[in-house]
Amino acid sequence: MILYRYSVRAPGLQFVWEWLLPENHMTENRHESLGKSVAAAVAYFAFAAVEIDLAGVFVSSWALLYDMGRNRANRTVRFSVASCDASYILLAMDEKKDNIYANKMVQVNDFSFDQTVVEVFDDMLSRSIPGYGAVLHQIGAMAKRFVMPNTNIYDLGCSLGAATFSVRSCVDAVGCRIFAVDSSREMMDRFERRLKRHVGVIPVSVECADISDIIIENASLVIMNFTLQFIDTEQKSSILKQIYNGLQPGGAFLFSEKIVFEDAEEQVVQESLYYDLKRHNGYNDLEISQKRDALENVLKLESPTRHQQRLKAAGFSEIYQWYRNLNFASFLAVK
Repeated sequence: MILYRYSVRAPGLQFVWEWLLPENHMTENRHESLGKSVAAAVAYFAFAAVEIDLAGVFVSSWALLYDMGRNRANRTVRFSVASCDASYILLAMDEKKDNIYANKMVQVNDFSFDQTVVEVFDDMLSRSIPGYGAVLHQIGAMAKRFVMPNTNIYDLGCSLGAATFSVRSCVDAVGCRIFAVDSSREMMDRFERRLKRHVGVIPVSVECADISDIIIENASLVIMNFTLQFIDTEQKSSILKQIYNGLQPGGAFLFSEKIVFEDAEEQVVQESLYYDLKRHNGYNDLEISQKRDALENVLKLESPTRHQQRLKAAGFSEIYQWYRNLNFASFLAVK
């Protein structure tokens, strides 16, 4: 027997259909029928064991962050749905299941953004960061508020460009340019392929570089979406100062982070709840343990209080935590 699952997710909502069928059951028509009934205006594409990388199709005021793929082992198809006030993009995510840590490893190496991670990155984020889709949606909404004409937008640590696409799909200010920066060549190669298929008004400059080497200038918006946590503690203050200096008055710095808590008891509870969520999302204890070991020497986590102190020291006076889900939080700092 094979478990078939379809899920439609929106910020705060998730709808899942599951059923068991014999392994030799012919199911293509069922896939097509259910796909069309779940998302009425969305054509269902059934491909087996091939990479799907589509972008640039607009769907009124709904964004279907379309991470659809079929894995022959579990025959899974997923639709992720997020809303936006402006027309948003139908963006195909490369749906390959994250099973990097599913098998026992003799030695767990430090986590890195290599090709292995790139191949499963969409699935990894959706199952590992609570509220990730809601954060992306809000980045687009905030961009409409803060992006000024004839200024620059920076997406630092852009990975596969999710924040860039969110901003580009919701903002049409004239004379703007997005600078998308990441130090992983593998990530940037995949991002550039997606960018070619994305329709947007704002031009994007893609740079494979260390963000500490990037000069921030004439910026109205700077984004670091789960990026600062990978930067050495000694470098964080200088990078934040550089961001502050490069922002126009009234410009905004948006960043999201995995956080730690100053209260030891809360830290234990929040971490435990987070691992419960990962189990609920399909990771087993071995995967959770080995992923934790891989990140142990890579993540440089800090408390919300410490983040706010750094922002104040950099010059920001308006600082807000606008989102939190378990041990993940998002912040806004305005110059």
